[in-house]
Amino acid sequence: MKKEVILTDRAETDITEAATWYEHQKLNLGTEFLKSFEETLEFVSLHPKTCPKKHKNFRGAVVHFFLYVMIYEEEKNKIIIYRVLHTKRNPAKRKIS
Repeated sequence: MKKEVILTDRAETDITEAATWYEHQKLNLGTEFLKSFEETLEFVSLHPKTCPKKHKNFRGAVVHFFLYVMIYEEEKNKIIIYRVLHTKRNPAKRKIS
């Protein structure tokens, strides 16, 4: 069963920043990032328990073809996306929520 997905303001900012950065690297690469992100989001909404736990109840889903991980938590009928983080950055410097 597909669950409702909620993006926090911080996650939306992360996505916008990443897409903008990729678009400045190569034309349409930001669009490709957003497409890959949407595919990952769809997968998580259908199979939320598939991705490994990263910390307590937080799970991480890799955004395919890009070095980003989507940090989320599953609740009863919804998935809350807290952050979309680059995997090469120091996680200690980036709070989850």
